[in-house]
Amino acid sequence: MATRDLCDRLHLRRSILFLGLAFFVLTGCTPSNSTPVQSAQRDTLPPLRFEGSALDLLQPEWTWIDRLHGFAVTLSVGWNPVVKGNALIFSNGQTFVVIRAARYEGTLHEIARRWIEELQLAGTPSLQLFQKTFAQGIAVYGAPLQFPFFLLSSAVLAPATPYQTLTFFVPGRRTVLIYTILAPLEAPRDEIDTALRIVRTLRFLPPEQRISYRTEALVDPVYGIPALWIPVPEGFLLTGQVVRADNPQFFYRLDGPGGSLRSDAISFQSYAAQSFPGVSQTASIVTWNGQSLTWPQAVLIQTPEACAPLLLSLWEMEGMPWTLRGHRVFTAANYPLLRLLARPLEDAWHSSIAMMQMTGTQVHTFIASHLLLAQSGRRTRLASFISFAFYWTQPGIMSSQSGGVTFPIVDVMEFEDEADLAELLPVFLGVLTGKKINPSWSWRVAQENLARNRIWNQAIRAYAEAAQEFETRTHLAWTNILSEQTFAKDPETGEIFQLDDVGGNFWRDPDTGAILATVPGTDFEAFLQANGWRQLPPSLEGFPEQWR
Repeated sequence: MATRDLCDRLHLRRSILFLGLAFFVLTGCTPSNSTPVQSAQRDTLPPLRFEGSALDLLQPEWTWIDRLHGFAVTLSVGWNPVVKGNALIFSNGQTFVVIRAARYEGTLHEIARRWIEELQLAGTPSLQLFQKTFAQGIAVYGAPLQFPFFLLSSAVLAPATPYQTLTFFVPGRRTVLIYTILAPLEAPRDEIDTALRIVRTLRFLPPEQRISYRTEALVDPVYGIPALWIPVPEGFLLTGQVVRADNPQFFYRLDGPGGSLRSDAISFQSYAAQSFPGVSQTASIVTWNGQSLTWPQAVLIQTPEACAPLLLSLWEMEGMPWTLRGHRVFTAANYPLLRLLARPLEDAWHSSIAMMQMTGTQVHTFIASHLLLAQSGRRTRLASFISFAFYWTQPGIMSSQSGGVTFPIVDVMEFEDEADLAELLPVFLGVLTGKKINPSWSWRVAQENLARNRIWNQAIRAYAEAAQEFETRTHLAWTNILSEQTFAKDPETGEIFQLDDVGGNFWRDPDTGAILATVPGTDFEAFLQANGWRQLPPSLEGFPEQWR
């Protein structure tokens, strides 16, 4: 690979740092089918059970075990995995770790070269690349890149900050594991260390130790398309549906021996007004999985900590009292994904107040992520959710207050006995890793709410289109790489051909349609051009007509 101009000292220093870190990472991430570490891999096989108590799940770091997709990794709180196609992605909303595999036939540098071509498509005009070969594989550093928002599992407005990438190519006997880290250029060092620790601690389960599953869909009855795909483990039963309250939402429940996993959609809307001194009116509407009920008291949530007792009070409506054992709150200050979500929400609420011309109104908003542990008798519940809340007051003699809090997706694991947690947690984590919201459904929901939610509609549209194009382009590019083929397009007729990639140029006879491959820059090419032959531009990933 030809190295770019090294005059930019900042990029050079950063690349030296990252490639130095690559040496230490490559010594610990060799795939299990590689001869030098076969015995070591056997000695460090991932655990099949969660080793610890329920309270350990509220610690800053613990081992995420997924027996459906077959991996275990040490994760810090705020980092979550997701499976997209043939890629395993870890992210905190700002920094990404992507693991993919490619067939290995002894041409590691060729695979790296093809990947660099793909990387250049996502780069900027000033993209610089640096490459280093180690005994364990190849490392490539590149910057600056655009924000890779197509890797997120939900739609957000992408920030303008430039990104950098560090990729390791680690060969085994039959496959090459490709580890890619994408992070902002100014990412904190501890965040980079966390990403590197994911690469070093990731282990894969043997196929015989994985749990088989089937994929089922929740279909939107109005749109007639799936809203969500859910992996259902063997021995579990899925129930759920898409409902329409204020917005289309879904909920589901997986029941199996020893426990259940469910996902709820919850929102509160409250109002309190003082019509005369000493005379007030209050009311709240609670919507839980599409069913609404009225509470006589106003539920005006002003802090994230108040969300825990609110959720427990809802659970008690199911007939069992619950005691809070632990509650961890993460705000935008320590959770990058929340920073991406918070600003559009704050702007939207302030704009709404301004449009209503409510002078003197005080507006408070917050967005937070929660981990909640509760107990009822021998039963244990672990809930994970994000809260969106607003609260405003209109001062005066006839003052008023209004507010609301929404928990759009509340993932609740319930264990009949805490002893069941060790076996069931790796199963439930596999479901959360593999579930996937249909981007087309999200886009339709956004269109339905366009008048009230224009900002979110734009974000979801961009996410859906970029995700579909990324998956299509990546699939076409890697299919061609592995089959040593490429696409070529006739600029006049628009015809697209899939041809053997011989490393030269392609020319087409305008009369017979015959296609020839030539060596670039030869007199023969000049002869063909003089005789009316058309040059066909090649592309590994195809052309826009193939991505739609």
